[in-house]
Order: sequence, then structure tokens, then C-alpha cells
Amino acid sequence: MSVTLNTATANPSNLNHVIEYADLDWLLEDDVEIPVSKQFGDVYFSRANGLAEARHVFLQGNDLTHRLSTLQSHQYFCVGETGFGTGLTILALWQLWQQCRADNYSRLHVVSVEKYPLSIADLSRALAVWPELQHLSDQLIAQYPAALAGCHRLTFAQERFSIDLWLGDAADCFAQVETNHAINAWFLDGFAPKHNPELWQDNVLAQVIRLSDIGTTFASFSVAGVVKRGLRAHGIQITRPRGFGGKRQMLKGIWPDNLINNSPESKRAVLPQAKIQPKIAIIGAGIAGLSMAHAFSTRGYSCYLIDKSEPLAGASGNPRALIAPRITSLEKFSNNLMNVGGLYTMRYWQQFVGVIEKTEILHIVEQRAEETLGYASQYKAEFLTILDAEQTSSKAKHQVLLPSICFQHNALLNPLKLAEHVLKHPLVHFINAEIVELKASQQHWQLLDAHRDVIQAK
Repeated sequence: MSVTLNTATANPSNLNHVIEYADLDWLLEDDVEIPVSKQFGDVYFSRANGLAEARHVFLQGNDLTHRLSTLQSHQYFCVGETGFGTGLTILALWQLWQQCRADNYSRLHVVSVEKYPLSIADLSRALAVWPELQHLSDQLIAQYPAALAGCHRLTFAQERFSIDLWLGDAADCFAQVETNHAINAWFLDGFAPKHNPELWQDNVLAQVIRLSDIGTTFASFSVAGVVKRGLRAHGIQITRPRGFGGKRQMLKGIWPDNLINNSPESKRAVLPQAKIQPKIAIIGAGIAGLSMAHAFSTRGYSCYLIDKSEPLAGASGNPRALIAPRITSLEKFSNNLMNVGGLYTMRYWQQFVGVIEKTEILHIVEQRAEETLGYASQYKAEFLTILDAEQTSSKAKHQVLLPSICFQHNALLNPLKLAEHVLKHPLVHFINAEIVELKASQQHWQLLDAHRDVIQAK
């Protein structure tokens, strides 16, 4: 059976939702492969030493050794980046975080944007140049997302470190970022303004400023006039210390405390001091309750999982839980909670042995075939492929008379392994009790069991 697609039904209303991979050339200098963008005619990192340049310009330029090492427990530090590229600068930041972070529950988060992401093959090839970063680049590559527009959160469970990697145009992506915490330091990274002027225009800088606040710092390899004028127009104080290698200057900036700004964002505290951490009760010890307990406990909160039965009683106790996408038009993918949440769940739990088992899924197209297959045709083959009836029969190993969609990014979650991992955390406590009433008592809650006794948190 052949499959005929009406692509007119499938075209997304906004072509910005179609993410194209970077088109690369490779330059060999001193036995080092340097990726070069064909789209922009510029190198991704310094010919002299890209890692050393990242450390000099972005890490030292934002005084990150001192700022990260002095974070108090439960404080949160956020770095923004205007061009993810090969991820080299973020890996340099991650390495610094490992070296200087305090032994507490402080956290480091990155918000980065990339319009033309590298394919996973090109990313692996580019980062192979830096063997000292391999223990980090392997983890990044393992969670590297497919080329789908929108926000992809990568969380590295043992590191107190996470990345929001937005794929799409910088101005559009930053405009969608909502936060009540200022970005503390910016890596104004990307191709030079003469090669990629769009990234350095005021519509991007305006979003950078919107997400910043008093005390936010800025660093860039570029001292081009458009960059200096753009930042100064927003009141940022600029200095030009010595650049890396043969570059005479680089750019440093800071949002001074005398800058007048009446926007709601200016009311945000740059680094709010940690408060006394509460004890958290989670009623229900199924997959959702266990996942919440894990999220809170890894952030240093004592969690009390309360259930009238044992953990994973009921539907959560099934041998496996299927994590699968929902086929939508490409433009709606990033706003679909099942799709975005499913991909994040797979990326996150694959870090723990036995919790995730990757698998393929065949979706037999029975209803609204033309529309469904039209949507499927928008996606790259790395995410899904369309099979006719003969191909479907071969894949399924029995006769099927309909076409199908084969999804590559799917998984089975093992609830028992998840529970074993969560319940062994020292801050997670399971209480076998039935909650019959919640009572507010001054600044906390009391939970009453079936005997009207208050359940005590140890």
C-alpha cells in the first residue's frame, strides 16, 4: 500500500518552527579540527585555543569563580547565553562549577539560544577536540535534543546544574522566557556582528536587558560599535579590558545600581538570600508523588511521602509506563505538555540505571490519516519516519494493512526502579497513613490521620 501525503495540510503557519541544522566546513590547523559555519562564514571558536578564550572572556569576564564559589545553600545563579554553538563555553562553565561550587544546595542554571544547532554527529566531532571535557561533553551529548523549536531543559541530576536550550531565533526565544529571577551573568556569544548582525540588533539586546537587573554582568569577545552602543543605550556601564590571544580588547559590562528602571522586572532580587527550608508533605506515593519527592529532595528539602497503601499501589504499580509523543503540527509541538514533558522525562531519568528503557513505537494510522501523516511529514527523520503498509508489516512482523508512524524518541519507564532510587534518598521519608483532614496552623499545616491524630514529621 502506498502513502500519499497532502503537504498543503501539513505546512506550519510559522516557518520559524522549522529548525535547520548548522551547515559546516572543517578547518584543520595544528591537527585541531575547527568547525566553520557556512551560513555565517565564521569559526565557532578561536583558532588559538577556543577553551582558553571561553575561560578568559566569559568566565573571568563575569568574575564567575568568586561569584559561584560564594553562593549560599539554596541560592540560585543564572547565566544567559546568546549563542549555544558547540556548547564549548557552557562546558567550560560547567567545569568551573565543579571546581569551585560550595558543598551545599546552591544551583547553577543556563538559558541559551541557538538558531542553527549542530547535528549530534557534528557536535560530537567538534567537542572531541577537548579531551579534558569529555566527562562533561558525554553527558551533554546524551541529553542533546532533536531539532525541534522551543525550549529543551537538560538537567544533570548529580551536578546541581541545568540548561534551558532554546532552539529558534534569539529575539523570539528570549521574548518567551518568563522568570521572577534576574539572569546574573551574560555570555554575549555568537558569530561576530559583521557575520551575524541579526543577533546583535536592539530587539535582541532589549530582551537581554528585560531578563537582567542591577548587578547583572555582561561579557563578549566583540567590541564592535553596535555592541557597545546597544548596551550603553540601555544604561549598561562598559569597559574594554585586554582580549584573548592576539585580540587587543574584549567587552565587559555591568548594570549599575544607579540605573533608573521602572519595569516590573527591576523589582527582582539579584541573589535572594536563602530562607529556612520547609518540610514538604506529598500525599500519594505513585509515580507523580515519587517524582515530586525526588525533585524536592535533590534541592535539599525534607520530603514526607504519605500514602494509605505502599508506594506504587494502584495504576502506578504497572510493570512499565509508556512515554510516547502525541502527533501534532510542528508549530504546536513545543506547546504540547505531553510532548515536551515526555522528552524531558526520558532525558532526565536515563541518568539512573534501569529507570528508562528506550524503545521504538509504531503508531498505526487508522483515523484522519491524511491530516496525521501530513503533520508527520513536517518532522525530521531522526525523530520519526512514515512507513507504508508493507514497511509497517515488516517492522511489526505481522500483516498490517495501514501505514504507520515510527517514533524513535520513546521509552518505557520502570516504576519499581524509580521508586528504589527515590526512596533511598536520605531526605525522603515514607509514611504509611490515610490523610482525612488538613488543618492550617499559623505558618504550617497539620495532617490528621484516620484516628484524628496529627502525623508527625521526624
